[in-house]
Amino acid sequence: KLAAAVRAAVPSHVGVTVKHRLGVDEFDSWEQLLHFVRTVSAPPASVQQFTVHARKAILGLSTAQNREVPPLRHEWVYRLAAELPHLSFELNGQLKSLSQVEDVLRKGLVRGCMVGRAAFHTPWEFADADRRLAGQPNPGLSRREVVAQYAEYADREWAERKAQLESDMRAAHPSASEHALNHWLKPRLSRLREVLYQAVMHLFAGCSSSAEYVKRLERSMERKMPLSKGVLHALKALSDEEADFRYI
Repeated sequence: KLAAAVRAAVPSHVGVTVKHRLGVDEFDSWEQLLHFVRTVSAPPASVQQFTVHARKAILGLSTAQNREVPPLRHEWVYRLAAELPHLSFELNGQLKSLSQVEDVLRKGLVRGCMVGRAAFHTPWEFADADRRLAGQPNPGLSRREVVAQYAEYADREWAERKAQLESDMRAAHPSASEHALNHWLKPRLSRLREVLYQAVMHLFAGCSSSAEYVKRLERSMERKMPLSKGVLHALKALSDEEADFRYI
């Protein structure tokens, strides 16, 4: 019903996709999974593309536990793709490297892969993806250049979001004092700063100086430094070889 409602609400040229697990609690048989996909792919929902996290969900477990406790069943996703070749499937679940993604795609069953936490914790692991997966040139940027470009974006985002938060607060409470405004803004700006810093926190994962780089970034964040200044301080922990290596 949800997928059908989305299908009815968006223009016909916009694809509706579904991300799902293999099942939930005791509703976890192959037959139930196949019935679910067939139902959602039929009218009125008519979903044609599915991203499948290759585990079931167990209600009552934490999010972290649900990433580890239910058994991983990539083979069920491959089976879906083989039995329903008119539909498009992407595999998700415990894909931690570009080599793993290549192995999955080499089987020729699923359309693609969804990489989740690994893309955040080890982003440079996937920096050679354009060349290896699509036969196309990579952007060719070094990590130093990535950080520099991101810092420009982050500083603009900070200024724009901060101004918007202040404007929203003043519009909602025009008589609020400066003290009240600052009290309201403080936790929101702290969270915004944390989010902007997090994006480059793991960029040098695997490098010998990664731990020192992260420590410097965290100190810069605690001191409320603009990200452009914070990353310049953090990059000093790295060798030129680490900072300037690039995939072509």
